[in-house]
Amino acid sequence: MSVTLRQFYQPLGIAAALAFLYFTVGVKLGNDWWHDENYSHGLLIPFVIGFILWQQREHFRQPKSQSAAWWLEPSG
Repeated sequence: MSVTLRQFYQPLGIAAALAFLYFTVGVKLGNDWWHDENYSHGLLIPFVIGFILWQQREHFRQPKSQSAAWWLEPSG
C-alpha cells in the first residue's frame, strides 16, 4: 500500500473503530443532553469545540519539525 493510501485509510479506520466502540455511549449522552435539563448545556459542547478548532486552525496547518518526546530525538 502506498504512503498516500495509508495516510488516508489509517485515520479513517481509527475513526470508524472509535465510532463503533463509543456509539452507544454517544447515543445515551445525546439523549441525556436533549431530555434532562440538568445536562442540556452539553448541546453547546460541539459548537464550543468547533470554535476552538477554528481559532487554532493555523496551528494545525504548520508542520511539526521536532518530536515531542526526548527519547525520539535523533542521536548525534
